[in-house]
Amino acid sequence: MKLFCLSFFFLALIGCSSTPLTLTPTQYTYSGKERTKDLDKENPKLEPTITLREIKQSFWGRKAIIDVQGWYSSSGLHARRLNRIQMLEEMEEDQLTLTFYVAPKGGLGKEANLIYGYNYRQVVEIKIPAEIKQLHFKLIEQNLTHKEVLSFKATVPLTDTAS
Repeated sequence: MKLFCLSFFFLALIGCSSTPLTLTPTQYTYSGKERTKDLDKENPKLEPTITLREIKQSFWGRKAIIDVQGWYSSSGLHARRLNRIQMLEEMEEDQLTLTFYVAPKGGLGKEANLIYGYNYRQVVEIKIPAEIKQLHFKLIEQNLTHKEVLSFKATVPLTDTAS
């Protein structure tokens, strides 16, 4: 029984993989003699989205490659850190719901003068069972008041390209 539980745990880990979380700061730029603060045009805030990049067919089954991106606030004395994005899978009949939770934690210290937040981006690869016909995506973010907000929701029908 113990061997069965351990093998099931390791098989569950093989089904999903992800690249490291990429964080890039969004910041202000000073311009002119009056030293006015403007938002940086080269690195704007990313809108929270989840994108199905591609579906790979192989001998072992289908794998979906998914992009998760967004922005969270972190400025002044409200420094916040994002270590990971938590993913939850729910299966109902022929539908798979992937819920991504983004919950930055408060950190010690303060941010640099020009930083007002961070863009986050992560690529997730997940194994999709053969009976799944639709993927549902949800991105739930936690704001500064620790209230969870549904910031993105989408449904993608899966078509069988083999037939």
